[in-house]
Amino acid sequence: RLATQPAGSVPNTTLQHWLWEVGKVDKADVTVVPMGIDATQQAVLVGAVEGATVREPAVTIVQGRDPSIKLVALGGEMFPGQPGTVVAVTSAFLEKHAAQSQALVDAIVRATRLIQQEPDRVAPHIEAALGKGITDVATIRKALASPASKFVADPRSIVGPTAAMQRYQVTLGSLDKELPLDGLFEPKYFLKAAASQ
Repeated sequence: RLATQPAGSVPNTTLQHWLWEVGKVDKADVTVVPMGIDATQQAVLVGAVEGATVREPAVTIVQGRDPSIKLVALGGEMFPGQPGTVVAVTSAFLEKHAAQSQALVDAIVRATRLIQQEPDRVAPHIEAALGKGITDVATIRKALASPASKFVADPRSIVGPTAAMQRYQVTLGSLDKELPLDGLFEPKYFLKAAASQ
């Protein structure tokens, strides 16, 4: 029994790709149990499942509470270039608020650079925004250094993996058909932000 998020999600698709395409596991040997993020973390900790797809800082939290829990594969091993969490705005918002959209991308590029270069400096801010008493700065700092954490601001890096994931989601039946990605990833805001920093 392996827990992951519901069908169609990146964690679910990534897990199924790893099991069926990379590991060539017999489907009779595994039960994929879809559940929410928090429920997945709890299911692992109480032994209700034998494994799960979890993201940072959940990996660090779970391993901190039970050191016998091991990380067996990273997202990129499970699905090459696995596209994770992204920030997006609608075309309507972009048309009305181009300057604010650029400011958002500028902040993302700056934050990504700071996370990569000065994790000790940013950890307290991340904990204040996301930890909310559930975790502490040391856990956030450890999660930032984890091999499971990969922060990238350049949208061009996930165009190919997104297309590959969409094709695989069609194979799984999570999507009816592939949709065009043209215009979905607009690099000009990133390029401007990267050039100015």
